[in-house]
Amino acid sequence: MKEFRTHDGEVFVINLLPCPFCSADPEMKMSGNYHHKRRRITVRCRKCRIERSDASISNNNLWLVRVAEKNWNARSTVPAEVVDIVRTWERGLMQHAEAMQAIAALAKHGEGEG
Repeated sequence: MKEFRTHDGEVFVINLLPCPFCSADPEMKMSGNYHHKRRRITVRCRKCRIERSDASISNNNLWLVRVAEKNWNARSTVPAEVVDIVRTWERGLMQHAEAMQAIAALAKHGEGEG
């Protein structure tokens, strides 16, 4: 948990989960304030720079901070079967890459024998 301060000086305690892609800590930034027609909060990963934004015209800062926090922390559940398929596909790609490297090494070695 950490504090987030809006441009209007309000302070909120927020709890943002790590980035779903790289596990780094995210940061929350606000653009606009009560005097602008549109206020936006962006939660952004400091490492891989993935981000999502939420905006409001008529709701207060508390609402906007909580919506941004909730949406960033939302995680979908992937069925185990899908995870297995992706892992099998990744293994196949790695084997293909290793085979291509071996072929390239053999071709390079064969060029030097002439």
